[in-house]
Amino acid sequence: MNETYLNKIINEDALKVLSMLADNSVDLVLTDPPYFLDKMDDSWDEKKVASTKYHHVIKSLPAGMKFDREQGKNFYKWYYKVANEIIRVLKPGGVFLFILQSKIVSPNGLCN
Repeated sequence: MNETYLNKIINEDALKVLSMLADNSVDLVLTDPPYFLDKMDDSWDEKKVASTKYHHVIKSLPAGMKFDREQGKNFYKWYYKVANEIIRVLKPGGVFLFILQSKIVSPNGLCN
């Protein structure tokens, strides 16, 4: 990356930005990934959802909602790539914080 990022919040596709950063160059990474609860694509994008003829937004997940295990596997494969890039760019002693929805790690959730 040509630009210096000092004390900046970067809101961008993680894999795109991380691939441009040097090894051991970041102090803190905070992620709140999309959970791909419907499918593994960009259908969560508000602009794209609003432009479709039929659309809905998941506002909450009902108790006991069944998950497709393939969604969990796809999420894991995708996030594993992101996490490896984060670890690569973190400075020694750097901090990696990630937010997960409770349904993702529950006994019936995606990460099983």
